[in-house]
Amino acid sequence: MKNRLFGIYGKVFFYTLLVLVLALVVVFLFFSNQLKGVEYTVKEQQLSGIFRPLYMSLSDKSADEVVRISEEFHAKNASFDFRIEAPDGRTIYQTDTFKMPEIRILGKQLGDMPHRLDMQENGQFKVFTDNQSNNAQFISLMSNGYRLCVSNLPAENNISEIFMQKLLLAFTFIFLICIAAAALFAGRIAKPIKKIAADTQRMSKLLDVSEPEPRADEIGQLAAHVYAMYTALKVSITQLEDEVKKEREMEENQRYFFAAASHELKTPIAAAGALIEGMLESVVPPAEYPECLQECLNILSNQNRLVTEILELSALNMHISPAASEEINLAEIVGSVCASSKAIADEKELTVTVNIPKDMDCFTNKKLLTAAFSNIIINAIQNTEKGFEVSIYTEAEAEHIAVCVLNKCAKIPDELLEKLFNPFFREDTARSRGDGRTGLGLTIVKKIFDLLTIDYCLSNTESGVLFKMILPRS
Repeated sequence: MKNRLFGIYGKVFFYTLLVLVLALVVVFLFFSNQLKGVEYTVKEQQLSGIFRPLYMSLSDKSADEVVRISEEFHAKNASFDFRIEAPDGRTIYQTDTFKMPEIRILGKQLGDMPHRLDMQENGQFKVFTDNQSNNAQFISLMSNGYRLCVSNLPAENNISEIFMQKLLLAFTFIFLICIAAAALFAGRIAKPIKKIAADTQRMSKLLDVSEPEPRADEIGQLAAHVYAMYTALKVSITQLEDEVKKEREMEENQRYFFAAASHELKTPIAAAGALIEGMLESVVPPAEYPECLQECLNILSNQNRLVTEILELSALNMHISPAASEEINLAEIVGSVCASSKAIADEKELTVTVNIPKDMDCFTNKKLLTAAFSNIIINAIQNTEKGFEVSIYTEAEAEHIAVCVLNKCAKIPDELLEKLFNPFFREDTARSRGDGRTGLGLTIVKKIFDLLTIDYCLSNTESGVLFKMILPRS
C-alpha cells in the first residue's frame, strides 16, 4: 500500500486530483461572483414590482397622505422594512424595525446618506450590501423629491444562499467524480510503467520476460525499446557464454593434447632408450644387435611421423582466414591418394574400389582436401579386416557433391563415434600403437573440414562404417 501511494500511481493520482480541484475552485469562485450580480438584478426587479404601486401612489402627495398610504402599504406588506425621506433628509415615514446601516455600492464604501441618495435616478431601485450582516439594501428616488429606502428583505428572497447550497452539493458530487477519474487515470498511466519496472527487475536477474503488448504512445515505444535491448543483451550474453565455453574447451583440449602428446612421445623414446642401454650394458647379445637397431629405427620412424602430424595440426590451428579455393578434379585426387596407400591395402589383402566420374569437380582448397582424403582413406584401410573391401563413391546433387568412404563389414560402438576425432584416441590402444598409428588422423581431418566449412559425419550402416563429406561444386 505504501509503494502504491508514494509510487508512480500515487504521484499521478495526486497531481491529477490537484489539477481537477484547482479547476473546481476557480469555477466555483467564478460562479459565486457571477451569482451576486444575478441576485442583485433579480432582487431589483422583484423590489421594483412590489414597491412600484407605492411609488406611483405617492407622486404629488402631501406628507400626511404619504404617511397614510405608507401605513396601508406596510399593513399589506409587513415583511418589508422601509423609510420615506423628504428632499431635505427629514424622515416622513419609517417602519418600526427599519435600519439603515453603512452600505456598499459595488464593493465601495459610501459616506453620508444624501450623497448616496443623489446617486440614484428617479424610479430606479439600486442594490447595496450591508457591511456587517451582508443583507441587501434598496434605495429609490421619487418624482416629488421623496426618497424610498428598503432593507431587511425576507429570507426567502435570499437567492444566493439557496443557490450556493445547491452549488456546493453539485460541486461535492463533481469532486467525488474527480477522485474516481483521477484514480482511473492514474491506474491507466501507472499500469504499463509498473509493468516495465517489473520486467526490468526480472531482466536485471536475467529471467525470462514476455514481449510487451503493442502500444502507439511513448510508453509503448519505451517498453518495446527496453525489450529489444533486453533481447539483444541476452543474445550477446549467450554468445559470450558460448565463447567462454569454447575457450574452456579449447584450453581443456590443449591440456589433453599436450598430456597425450607427451605420453605418445615418451613411451617410444623410453623403449628405444632401453634397447640401446641393453646393448651398451652387454645385456643384449651382439647377435641380436641388428634386430634391436631395426626396432629402434622403426620407433624413430614412427616418432618422426607423429611429430610431423603434430606440426601439421599446429599449422592448421594457426589458420585464421579461410584457405584459398580452386576447382579440383575428385577422381584425380582420390586416385593419387589410393595409389600412395596401395601398399598398406595389399598388406592387409584389401580391395579398394573407386567409383567417381572422371569429370566430377568440386571447389575447395586442393592441398587441405588431399591431406584430409589421405587420412580418411588410410584410416579406413587400417580399420578394415583382412579380405574385405573399402568402397569410395560419390552422390551428386545440384550444388554439392557427397563423397562417401565405406569400410564394409566394420562396426564401431555408437558411443565411440564422436571420440574418434579426439587427439590420440584409439578404439584398441595396444593394437593401434603396434600398427604404427598416431591417433591424430581424424583429428587432422576434423580441423581441415572445420577450416574449409565442409559438413561431414561418421556413422554405422548396415554395410559397415560410413564416412560422408559434402563438397561444394562452385
